[in-house]
Amino acid sequence: MLAVVKNKLLLYADDTAILFSGKRNDIIESALGTELETVSEWLICNKLSLHIGKTESVLFGPKQRLSKTEPSLNITCNGHSIVSKE
Repeated sequence: MLAVVKNKLLLYADDTAILFSGKRNDIIESALGTELETVSEWLICNKLSLHIGKTESVLFGPKQRLSKTEPSLNITCNGHSIVSKE
């Protein structure tokens, strides 16, 4: 089964949001972790950094669907866990 994950990068001043949509949390977690590591590498190459302490994830969706799944995401970037907000 092919899992489709769509993403979008939003930038505003010094804030960045990476939006992912998909049907399965495990696929989203994996894709988002990979994307965060790619962004982190790009930042380092450009003498910038990703502040992991300020980085967080939020899971959005219909209440009915969220009640059937884990309400948080387990994402890591460069060996650090990303805080999941509800």
